[in-house]
Amino acid sequence: MLIDHLLERGAKVAVHDPEAMDNVKHQYGDKLVYANNPQGVLEEADALAINTEWGEFRNPDFAEMRRLMKHPVIFDGRNLYDPETMLTHGFTYHSIGRATVRPSRSITASSLPPHSSPRVRHGDTTTSPGRRGAVASSR
Repeated sequence: MLIDHLLERGAKVAVHDPEAMDNVKHQYGDKLVYANNPQGVLEEADALAINTEWGEFRNPDFAEMRRLMKHPVIFDGRNLYDPETMLTHGFTYHSIGRATVRPSRSITASSLPPHSSPRVRHGDTTTSPGRRGAVASSR
C-alpha cells in the first residue's frame, strides 16, 4: 500500500478521504496527519498522490493548490486532470497511461494563469526522511 511504503521511507504523510477517514485512523492511528478537507493535505507538501475519484477532488483551485504545496508535483492514480491544464498551472504531473508533463523552464509569476501565486522551490521531490507527502485517499 502507498501509505505503508511512504511511512517506511520516513515520509510524513497527510491524508484526506471524505468516506474512509475512520478506517484509516483505526489502521494508522497517530502515524498520519488527518486533514478535514483536500486543501489540508497540501500545505508544504512535497507531492500529492491522488487515489480516489470523489467529486470534491475533480475541480480544484489549481492556483491555490500550487500556492500551498512546497513542490508542485502530482501523482494522479485516477487521471482526474488534463495534463495540459496541469502544465499550464506549473505542475509536474504524473498520471496513469499518459506521458508525464513538467514545466520545461523556471516558473515565474508572469508565466502562470491569472490569480496564481507562485512559490517555486526547485529540488528533489523523491521521498526522503522528513519530506511531507500528501495522499488524497487511502484506498
